[in-house]
Amino acid sequence: VCAMVSWFAISGWATLSCASPCTAGSWLCSVAAGEEPPAVPRGELMLLATRTKVHRIMGAEGSELQAAAKPMKSLMSMEEFVMKHVESAKDDPAYTMTSADRVALEVVRQYITELIADIGRQHDGAQSDIDDALGLFAGCSGHDEVSGRSTTLEAKRLGMETARKAHDACRSAQASAHAAEETNCQEYDTRARGPPLCSMAQHTLNFYTCLDTHDSWATELAASLEGCKNASSSHGKLPPECNKKQALFESSFCQFADGQVEYCSCHQRMTEHYLRRSAEVKALEVARKADYEAATHIDCLLGVIDSNGTNTSIQKPLLLVACKNMTVNTSHLSISYGSVPVEAVQCNTSVARPCAGTWLASEYESQAWFSRAPTASCNACPEAPLQTSSTATTSTLAPKAASTTTTLP
Repeated sequence: VCAMVSWFAISGWATLSCASPCTAGSWLCSVAAGEEPPAVPRGELMLLATRTKVHRIMGAEGSELQAAAKPMKSLMSMEEFVMKHVESAKDDPAYTMTSADRVALEVVRQYITELIADIGRQHDGAQSDIDDALGLFAGCSGHDEVSGRSTTLEAKRLGMETARKAHDACRSAQASAHAAEETNCQEYDTRARGPPLCSMAQHTLNFYTCLDTHDSWATELAASLEGCKNASSSHGKLPPECNKKQALFESSFCQFADGQVEYCSCHQRMTEHYLRRSAEVKALEVARKADYEAATHIDCLLGVIDSNGTNTSIQKPLLLVACKNMTVNTSHLSISYGSVPVEAVQCNTSVARPCAGTWLASEYESQAWFSRAPTASCNACPEAPLQTSSTATTSTLAPKAASTTTTLP
C-alpha cells in the first residue's frame, strides 16, 4: 500500500495524501518508495492535484468528489463524460443528472478552470526560460545588445589593433630612417673617396683655382658628414622605441587571443544550452496547445450544459454544433525563440598566437619595412588557455637582406 505521499503538484496546490493500493511501476508508488518517478502525463497529474484542491475547498463532500472523478484519467475521458450529458440534455429538456454526476461535473469544471490558468502560467515560464537562455550569451565576456559584439572582447581587439598600428608605423619610420642613413652616409662615403684631382703643389699657376676647388669639396664633404651623422642619430633612436611598441603589440595580441578562446568556448556552451532548452520547450509547447484546445472544447461543452432559457431545446443543439465546429486559437501560447547571437569573432578558425611561425610571417616578415627594420626577439604569450593553434616559442628575426653602414670618423 501507499504510505503518506507528499507531492507538491502545481503552483502551491495542496499536498496529495494517498492510502489506497499502488499499481506496481506507477509514479505514485515510485514517489512513495522515495524513487525517481517515471514520466507522468501532465493531464493526470493536474487531475490528481485538482481533486486535492476540490477536496480542500468543499470539505466533507470532497470524498464524494474524488470518488466521482476517479474514472476520469485524461482530458479525453473528461470530454466523453461531459459529451454524454450534453447529448442527454440536448435530447431531453427535462433531463436531470444524478448527485454523483453533478459532483463529477463539478470536478471537471474545477479542473478545466485550473488547467487553462496553469497553461498560461506554464507558457509564461517557458518563455522566460528561453529569454534567460538567450540572456546567458551576455555573460560571454560582456555583450552589447545593440551591436551584438562582445564588449570586453571588442575592447581587447581594439587595443590590439591600436598597438599593431603603432608598431607598424614605428617600424615604417625606422625603415625610412635606415634608408635615409644609408643614402646620406653613402653620399658622404662617395665624396670622401673622390677629392679634387688638382694639386696646389703642382699647379702653381692655377693655385687659387685649385684652392677654390678643394674648398668647395671640403664644404660639401662637411655637409655630407653632418647629414650622415644626423641620419644615423635619427635612425639609432627608433629601434628601442619600436621594440617597446613591439612588446606592447605582442602582449595585447596575447590578451585578445586568450579572450577570443574564452569567448568562443563560452558562446559554444551557451549555444548548446539554448538549443537543448529550446528543444525541451518546443515539445512542451505542442503539448500545452493540445491541452488548451481540449480544455477549451470541454469548457464550451460545459457552457452548453449550463445554458438555460426559453428555447433550450433549440439553443442547446446549436451551441453543441458550434462547440464541435469551433477552431481554437492557440497563437497566444506560441513561444518566441529568437536566435543564437552572431559570434563576435570567427570561432570556427584556430587562433594564431605571437611567435608562432605563421604569426611571425603574417605580422612581421611579410611587411615592407621588415628588411630595413627587423624586429627584436618575439615575446611569447605566458600560457595558452584551452587551445592553441601552435606552440609559442621565442625567436629572433633576422632581416632578409643585410644593409651596410659606413663607419663614421
